[in-house]
Amino acid sequence: MKTIIGLVLAVICLVCLPLRAEALNKAELIDYVAAETHLTKANSEKAINAVIEAFRKTLKKGGTVSIVGFGTLQVVTSPQGKTIQFLPVPDLLQQGGGGGGGGTPHYK
Repeated sequence: MKTIIGLVLAVICLVCLPLRAEALNKAELIDYVAAETHLTKANSEKAINAVIEAFRKTLKKGGTVSIVGFGTLQVVTSPQGKTIQFLPVPDLLQQGGGGGGGGTPHYK
């Protein structure tokens, strides 16, 4: 479960790359969501936790999580076992993290 949560947080953080050059942790993500949506930090944390739980349940069942303008998370089986693969939309990988165009979500 920690692996899935870590992966989901890593994927969510790709959206926030324009904010910082380094990694983004869960507490910083909650602060960002709170600031951008004008939700309280407590409600932002509930929202982030709900997203993570939805991703976790779907992926644990072998399902796929697709978010238009962001990318797809899917379970992939290999000889080494099951892993989770992230397939970003092309503009997400462009210089600057895609933080302004091409339908990349801004959490507003």
